[in-house]
Amino acid sequence: MQSEDILLLKRRIERERQSRKEAERILEAKALELYRANVDLQKLNENLENQIKKRTADLEKSKARYKELVESANEIVYEVDVNFKLVYVNPAACHLMLYSLQELSEKTFLELVDDSYKETVKNYIIKCLKEKISQGYLEFPAKKKNGDIIWLGQNFQLEFKESDGALTFNGLKAMARDISDIHSAQLELKLNEEKYRLIMENMNLGFMEVTNDGIITRVYQALCNMTGYTENELIGKSAEEIFLPDEFKSVMHNQSLKREQGEISAYEVQIIKKDGQRLWVLISGGPIFNQKGEVTGSVGIHYDISNLKRVQTELAEAKEVAEASQMAEQEFLANMSHEIRTPLNAVIGMAHLLYDTNPSVEQIEYLDIIKNSANFLHALISDVLDMAKIEARKVEIKNAEFDIVGVLKSIHRTYELKSQGKGVKVILDLDPQIDVLVIGDELIFNQILNNLLSNAEKFTDTGYIKLSAQLKNKVEENIYMIQVSVEDTGQGMDQQRAEMVFQKFKQVHDKNSSKTKGTGLGLAIVKELIELQGGTIGLNSVPNKGTTFFFELPLELTSKKINKNAEKEFDETVLQFSNIHVLIAEDNALNLKYLSTLLRKWNINYDYAFDGKEAVRISKLRRFDLILMDIQMPNLNGYEATVSIRSEFGPNQKTPIVALTASAMVIEKDKASEAGMNGVLTKPFTPDQLKRTLNKYLNKEIEKNKENANNNKMKEELIDNQINQSSLNDYFGNDVDFKKVVFETFIEEIEPQIEEFKVLLEEKKWSEIGGLAHKMKPSFSMVGLQNTELLLKSIETGIKTSGITQEIENQIDVFLTNFPQMYTLVKEEFNNF
Repeated sequence: MQSEDILLLKRRIERERQSRKEAERILEAKALELYRANVDLQKLNENLENQIKKRTADLEKSKARYKELVESANEIVYEVDVNFKLVYVNPAACHLMLYSLQELSEKTFLELVDDSYKETVKNYIIKCLKEKISQGYLEFPAKKKNGDIIWLGQNFQLEFKESDGALTFNGLKAMARDISDIHSAQLELKLNEEKYRLIMENMNLGFMEVTNDGIITRVYQALCNMTGYTENELIGKSAEEIFLPDEFKSVMHNQSLKREQGEISAYEVQIIKKDGQRLWVLISGGPIFNQKGEVTGSVGIHYDISNLKRVQTELAEAKEVAEASQMAEQEFLANMSHEIRTPLNAVIGMAHLLYDTNPSVEQIEYLDIIKNSANFLHALISDVLDMAKIEARKVEIKNAEFDIVGVLKSIHRTYELKSQGKGVKVILDLDPQIDVLVIGDELIFNQILNNLLSNAEKFTDTGYIKLSAQLKNKVEENIYMIQVSVEDTGQGMDQQRAEMVFQKFKQVHDKNSSKTKGTGLGLAIVKELIELQGGTIGLNSVPNKGTTFFFELPLELTSKKINKNAEKEFDETVLQFSNIHVLIAEDNALNLKYLSTLLRKWNINYDYAFDGKEAVRISKLRRFDLILMDIQMPNLNGYEATVSIRSEFGPNQKTPIVALTASAMVIEKDKASEAGMNGVLTKPFTPDQLKRTLNKYLNKEIEKNKENANNNKMKEELIDNQINQSSLNDYFGNDVDFKKVVFETFIEEIEPQIEEFKVLLEEKKWSEIGGLAHKMKPSFSMVGLQNTELLLKSIETGIKTSGITQEIENQIDVFLTNFPQMYTLVKEEFNNF
């Protein structure tokens, strides 16, 4: 028993010993673990201390950097406490407000706000405090130490802290910058807007803005006054639905498309007022852009043009009445012209025929009286109709080349012969510088000269009449002022009468004198015709000593020399007509007698018809070489008869038809051309005038021979048969190298230009031909072909002033035909170097 107890005791002791060992082992392990944890904690503490030190240093640097930024900023940076006392301000605040740091630290924020704005700022901050708004922006005027006002734009941040579950104000931080310039600009802009708004209101200009969808976003009172709507009735509504009638919606749609493209335009539409009445407005509209340049809407300024539209309607009606009146006047003048000129033609014509019947001396005296009276009546009618044409702006200035010297010589010779019986000498004084053809209206120029010389001849009984022409100053390239004067030693006049001389229907001489017969229109017509061409006219006059009329006209000088041997007068040789047959359509027996007598005298066969219908019938029976067609006839008038002959196939469909008309109105001549007539012979006409017409349409061979002669003459004058050595010496002197380069360049480049010229000719591109002629002409001049240069210049000038004519086509033909010969001359000269 004892042994078992001992054994049990041993076992228990062993177990305790083992347990103690295990406990020691665990204790050692835990002690080691605790040691290691201690070591790790020590290291962690060391790292934490390092991080704290680093972060503290970084924070110090950040504070220093922030302070540096704040201190150096141009904007004001400040802080206030709960009582709004300034606890910090940066140097910019001192600089801008002119206070010292100490002075500012003794002030509250509100003390710096201008008195006029303190209540506003105070109320705004109270609102932020009540609503716990932590951030905001405020603009206000601040008073500087010297009393000046500065506008500040301020961003601020309110700080709150929690106390007893509620947020309480804990101070304010803010940054403010000087916005005085911006504020002034905004104020100025606002004032300008107000000014222009008042201007538009005073001008009754209705201003409206709409979105891209046409919704009204803004209106001015003037538009409300114009339409009867209030602003509230319009804002947010569709402008199209409120204002626009259906018939104008397409117009507005097109304008909206333009706005979307950024276009500005003006247009007229009707709009409907609130009371239903319609109003015409002129709208000037333009797009509205946002900051990205996108169109966000449009603005329209509306101007009431209802009165203007009413005036336009009245003007249109008045214009119709005026045009009807003008047509009636033209018809009256045409009828008056016909009714007077038709018998006058017979009087003048028969007087001419009676001179050929061997009258006695007494009969010749009577014939002279008849002829002079008829000529006076003819001049009177012509003056009245000329003035009517001028006032109706129916005078057309036809610019073409003419020999001004020849015209002056011809009219001088005419009045020289007329004045021989009076013992008055007629003198011609021409400037030798006028030696080329000019471009102008020869017919009107002749009419001006004739009126002035006729006036001088009427009032000059002794002494002389002097016709002078001088080349004056240059106006522009190739255009010169040419001054023409008509001086006489006649009655003259005082200054008061001289001022009336160009007025219509004014006679400035003794009313009891036979010298003053006439309409008083001649000089008025002269003045109008000169001014129509860009010229001026004046006069100098001394009573009982004489008068000088002088006028200036701008005329273009060509390069064509005047042929001094040419005669301008009509060839009085009796024309020879063989196998010629003429149809006369004339309802006046006296005129028919006059025409038939002249035709018999010139051995011309004729048939006649007393009305248009008979003329058409006879024209179908046989072919005529010419038809003389009176305009005003019974059954069919001359226009209708001509249209009938031209429209129907027959022997005279292409026969020349010349209108015989007593009307000198332009509209009558235009109608004749439109009807298919080839020309117009105005009554009364002399045998010579009829003879010219017959020669024009019946003697084609004569005209052809003249044309060929002119072409041959042109070839002789304008084609170079040799190199002009004198010209080469002027260009090159002794510089053979330069001369060689020029000739070599000409030979290389001229042939391609000639080929281009031919292509343009084939394509009938006349303007380009003129340009190429301009380009080539200096080349021909530099190689000694001066005549060819003049020919090209004539082609260029002719196309520029008159377009393409037969004469210009002839010149082009001469140039191209003779170019190979000229090219050979240049190459031979070049080879001689």
